[in-house]
Amino acid sequence: MKCGFGKITYSDPRKGWYEGSFFQGNKSGKGEIKCEQCHTQGTWLDDQLHGYGTITIYVTTDRSRREIAKTYKGYFVHGKRSGIGKLAVNTPKDANREQYAFVGGWLDGKKHGQGKEIFATTGEFNPIQYDGVFHDNKRHGKGVSTLRNGSTYRGEHENGDMHGAGVFFTKNNQIGNFP
Repeated sequence: MKCGFGKITYSDPRKGWYEGSFFQGNKSGKGEIKCEQCHTQGTWLDDQLHGYGTITIYVTTDRSRREIAKTYKGYFVHGKRSGIGKLAVNTPKDANREQYAFVGGWLDGKKHGQGKEIFATTGEFNPIQYDGVFHDNKRHGKGVSTLRNGSTYRGEHENGDMHGAGVFFTKNNQIGNFP
């Protein structure tokens, strides 16, 4: 059984290698994994990220360039995002995907508690920003949604949607109650 500092190179080249601390044969303490599709570094406990860590996922574009697709920097508990963290999803220039960012609370791998998400979406009535409460990975509770058309909704959200008591402000400052 490995104990102390060391390096493992996996037989599957897609898995890359781990370099860092071991305890009773498991990744424990500071360490990092590098492979062709990811780079993970942080504090480990029993082969799982536990404490502060960073995960970067890469994609290969149509032009054979390797670009960052996702990055998470924040806290983990037993391998799942838990605590405060930031997730950023990038759009490679030749991929047809949206950009997205979330900064805030996580629990058991899901957005939970106070947070802020920003979208690069299309469509006049799609939210481009939400600042408020999350539950079970969805907007749920009090928050502010800002729409691409310039309107703002301040109020209750339920299961990801504007729902309940709230006030809707249009870009022309017209005010309406919701629902």
